[in-house]
Formats: sequence, C-alpha cells, structure tokens
Amino acid sequence: MLMALVLGGAAPAIQPVQHEPTASIESSRNARLGRIIDLIKAKKADEAAQIIDPLLDEYEREHTGEKRPIYCADDTAEADRYRRAETDARRPVLIIPAGWCTALWAKGYLLSDTGRGGEAIPYLKRAAAMRPARPNYLTELAFAYQAVKDWPAMLDASTRLATLIADDNSASSVELCKAWHGMAYAQIELGKLDEATALLNKCLALDPANQKARNELDYIAKTRSKI
Repeated sequence: MLMALVLGGAAPAIQPVQHEPTASIESSRNARLGRIIDLIKAKKADEAAQIIDPLLDEYEREHTGEKRPIYCADDTAEADRYRRAETDARRPVLIIPAGWCTALWAKGYLLSDTGRGGEAIPYLKRAAAMRPARPNYLTELAFAYQAVKDWPAMLDASTRLATLIADDNSASSVELCKAWHGMAYAQIELGKLDEATALLNKCLALDPANQKARNELDYIAKTRSKI
C-alpha cells in the first residue's frame, strides 16, 4: 500500500537493500512460510517452531546494521502509506516484502497459542510496528497483553486496532465490534465502566444480536450492583 508521491513534496529517497535476496531465496522463504501457516492451522506448534526460528535468523542477518525504519508491504499502496508516515520526520525508509513480518507474527501466535503470551509480545510488537496496517497483528498483540493482564497495553493495542478498522471502508461491523470489545474488556479491568458501557452500546447499535457485548454489559451491571 505505498509508493506514490507525498502531498507537499517528494517521497523520501529509498535506498536499495544492501544484500537483496535472490528470487530463489525469496521463493524458498515463501515456501517455508506457507508450511509454517499450514502447521499452525494443524496445531503442530513444535514442528512449526523448528522451521520458524531459523527463518527469523535469516531475516535478522540480512538486515543487520540497517539504520532506516523497516516496513513490510505487499503492494505499492501499502508501501506508500508507510512512506508518508515517515515524511514529516524526513527519514528515508526501507520497504521489504511481507515475509519477515509474517514470520514475526507467526512466532508470536505460536507462543500465545501455547500459553506463553509474555514471550509472544516482543515478536507481535515488532510485527505491528513494521506493518502497522495489518489488523491481525494488533489483534494478536492485544490477546497477548490480555494473557499477562497488562490492561493499559491491551487497551492501547485494541484502540489502535479499532482506529485501523474504522478507517477501512471495506471492514465489517463485526470486525469493528471485536476491536471495541477488546477495548471494553481492558476498560472494565481498569475500572472504566462508563467508557466500556459506551463502547458496548455502540457495538449493539451496529449489531443488536452481539451476545458478547450483551454478556459484558450484564457483567458491568452486576459489578455496579456490588459497588
């Protein structure tokens, strides 16, 4: 999503990758990523981990010493979005294919899915920072924070997710409600019952049959009755 001229001036100069991988290397990496995703779907975490760790090491070695902000993108529109974000700081950026970010997300997902949310956070934070327009990275990051009961961080990740989804005209009300639910969950844990109630009611306005929102509102009502 990125490569056009920036309004008000030219886009920052983009330097070539110092050790640009060959097509065969990229093909090999993509094949391994596909295998990792298949193993994740099959709940074969140990097998997936055996492939993903060496792959992450490859990406790290390739970009060792890189000083520019690195972003992953699948297409020109996404790449241009990230370049525009860096324009005000007048910093050149490096745009790379999405594989590294996919691998970081997959590692974080595997750790979270095996009850190691705390260990997953650094991988998911990095994936979300390098590819901030990818909603599922923020979704998994919010879940990881929930696992370690870091409610302010969960609220932050869920809020960023909701903003991203709201800016996407193709996103569904179901996706937006899921993000609002994450925000409300964290707000409840932080004692911000009024803010949580407002979000859950917004969700019900979009999706009156949303049972999760109704359950959380019932929980808030019970909590208020004990105060």
